Amino acid sequence: MYGLEAINANNGWAISALGISIVFTGLTLLSLSISQIHKILDFWENRSDFFDRIKSARKNGKKTCPPLSTEFRSLDMAKTVMEYKLLTDRTGVPFSLPRVLKMAKKSGLHRPHSSINELLKAGLILPDGDGFFYWNE
Repeated sequence: MYGLEAINANNGWAISALGISIVFTGLTLLSLSISQIHKILDFWENRSDFFDRIKSARKNGKKTCPPLSTEFRSLDMAKTVMEYKLLTDRTGVPFSLPRVLKMAKKSGLHRPHSSINELLKAGLILPDGDGFFYWNE
């Protein structure tokens, strides 16, 4: 067998396609690495600045913001309770948290996962044991 018959019989087309794709991928990676080499060289030249920034960040530690006053948190919690009660009134009691989360996201409420977590921590929303929740009146 010679010519195209031999190529067909011995998977020549697949081997040539694989070879072309390997060469193309290699050339693409080479061009990307060459185009980004200036960033690597810049980092290498200024590596002492980078390490100095890391050391100073470790010395300073994390800067924490002062805790919010209890008055502000209670006002915020009252607003959150009102917003989520309106949502759960539409779904009925007992309600499903995933459904309430979905509705909160659609409504554009601020940080729905955190808000519901705070309501659960405060004991304002209680589980009924069957995967649903209700308000603690």
